[in-house]
This record gives sequence, structure tokens and C-alpha cells, in this order.
Amino acid sequence: QNKWNNCIDLIETRYFHSMVSVGDYIYILGGFSKSQSSNPSSVERYDASNSVISVVGELAYSSGKMSATAAGDVIYMFGGSEDRYDYLDNDLLYKPTTYHSYNTKTNTACILGCSPSITMGSQALTVDNNVYIFSPNGNILLLSDEKTVTIVHVLKSFDHRHFRVVQHHGYFFLLQLAAPKFNDEVLVLSWNPQTKEEYVLLWDKLPRTLLDSHWMKVTIS
Repeated sequence: QNKWNNCIDLIETRYFHSMVSVGDYIYILGGFSKSQSSNPSSVERYDASNSVISVVGELAYSSGKMSATAAGDVIYMFGGSEDRYDYLDNDLLYKPTTYHSYNTKTNTACILGCSPSITMGSQALTVDNNVYIFSPNGNILLLSDEKTVTIVHVLKSFDHRHFRVVQHHGYFFLLQLAAPKFNDEVLVLSWNPQTKEEYVLLWDKLPRTLLDSHWMKVTIS
């Protein structure tokens, strides 16, 4: 316990990729290549029980820095960029909004459309088979049964480029990462998807070592 173990290497080395758990497998999707000029389009599947990784399909839209979540057997991916040097700066009007899917049963992929708000750098979560997408500009989007994306709420107290979202007891909790100045105040916000109410839970100064990574993984247990 409390130690790291090395797993088998990816077949294609990549970074800024997404990983999603579906059933007994972990799927590795998108990202940027360290050795190739083109972005990885292959979908790799990791079987943790047998420590085996294999290529099972191809993406319809290869990009990095996208968010991904699964609903049933289908993985949905939002935003991302084909350009590894495309950063989340103040100019959010021209960022990619493409969203697409990958079916883990049929190993097929398709582009579904474009969302009405920026989804590069977004956070996607599935709760009760509903797919929510939290945009860096404060928009909260919902994927409908018809596979269209609509804005269901605009956060009034949140405007941050790098953040993480977790769901707990029916609420979403948003935590911003890597504030421009590490001695600045750090915001923790909650949002109720039923009532659409948002609350500021914490507005305080936190030590730099806690929040100094744009790509920190945050989970709750």
C-alpha cells in the first residue's frame, strides 16, 4: 500500500492525452506525439488484470488537451486542440469546440458537432448518465439524448483557465489550479445541478505547493 507501481508502456508515446475507465479497461485517447508530426489517432486499451495494452480503434478527431468521460459504453470527448502550442490564454473566442465520441463496443468513432461554448481545457463528468461539461469561461453545458450540447448555466463567481471538477453527494465542486500569483486567493465553488445554485465555499490563500500545476489530477473519496 501507499506506493507506486510501474505499468506497461503505451504503444504510442503521447502527452496531454485523456484516459477513461469503461468496464474493466482503461482507454487512452488523443494527445500529442513526442516523435511524430501528426497527433496520435489510435485508441489504446489497457487491461489492468492482465497488464496488456492494445490498439482497438481510431479517433474521428485527433487532438490533445481535451476532456473525456464515458456514459455507458460510449466515450465522449470535448474540445482539445490539434496544435500542441495552442494554450489557454485570454483569447478564448477562437478555441476549438468540436466534440466527438468513441464506442467501446463497436470500436467506432464519429464527430458529433460543435458546442456553443469553448471546451478546450474543459472538464467533463458523467453523473446519473448525464454528461456535464464545465467550460473555462464559466459556462456549464449538458449533452442531450440527441447528442447536442446546450448551455444550462453560467457560473457568476468563476472565471479561471485551469481548474478541476469533482462530484460528491449531488453537488459539483470546482477548484481552480495554478493561480497567476500563487499568493492570490484561491476559489472553491459548489454547484447544484438540480437547483442551479452556486456557492463560494472557500476564498482563501493556500500554500503554493498545493496548487502549482495546471494539469493536477483531483479526485474525491
